[in-house]
Amino acid sequence: MRKSTILLLIGAFIAAVGAGLSIANIEPYADYVLVLGAAIIIIRGFIRNHED
Repeated sequence: MRKSTILLLIGAFIAAVGAGLSIANIEPYADYVLVLGAAIIIIRGFIRNHED
């Protein structure tokens, strides 16, 4: 697997965990986890553009 695909899977998993925390009303941590998942997915786009 390429690095970009692995980062996409990790980012999606982290965003899903953040969504679960948000549903469970664990508010302070849910926001941080959702932002972290989105940041990983955005960084993945930059890495994908520079991959061979």
